[in-house]
Amino acid sequence: MKSIFIFGDTDYALLVGGYFERDSNYTLLGYTLDSEYLAGRESLEGYPILTFEELERRYLPEGTAVFSAIGYRKMRSRKIVYERIDQKGFELPNFVSDHAFVDPSAELGRNNIIMPGVVVEQNVSFGDNNIVWSNTTICHDTKIGSHNFFAANSTLGGGCIVGDLSFFGFSSTIMQGTALGDESLIAAMSYVNEDTRSMWQYRGIPAREYSCHIETGVEID
Repeated sequence: MKSIFIFGDTDYALLVGGYFERDSNYTLLGYTLDSEYLAGRESLEGYPILTFEELERRYLPEGTAVFSAIGYRKMRSRKIVYERIDQKGFELPNFVSDHAFVDPSAELGRNNIIMPGVVVEQNVSFGDNNIVWSNTTICHDTKIGSHNFFAANSTLGGGCIVGDLSFFGFSSTIMQGTALGDESLIAAMSYVNEDTRSMWQYRGIPAREYSCHIETGVEID
């Protein structure tokens, strides 16, 4: 078994750690953070917590995986942390729940998490570092970029194209054949039936442009 550390200390990071501990071929060794966020802690939920710098010194990338468990509050931070881990040469594994359905034709990059109840139909492709929360449905022939977040019960119709760094709120629905620009924010329970522009938030049924976030990217309070 290969060893794994989880980068992060939030509830989401602990959830990911639990998944890898129980339902994967990896041995969970602990958690890692940048030193300024450690605040003197030496353990987290009974596991060691190391600075990322210390992890680099003590563990070789050839025998150690790191999963980037950075959530959705500042979406651009998800990309930054993923790229830092990648640059150090650590494996960035996917986690696919045994209770999800992922068609054998689907393609996944790295550091994607597919949670219980998710359905991924045929000929879907993912880039890297996507979070697909429980009971989401990704229909056939949809192409998804990297660093996106899909909240529970999201639905994407067949043949959609999703860029990077976008956020899909609870129970949002995207009509088949829709293209979504980078850093789109789709509010909870919205229905998108037209292509979206990059850097804009969309709300409503049908969804309409609400505000632009070009300076900050997607940030969720």
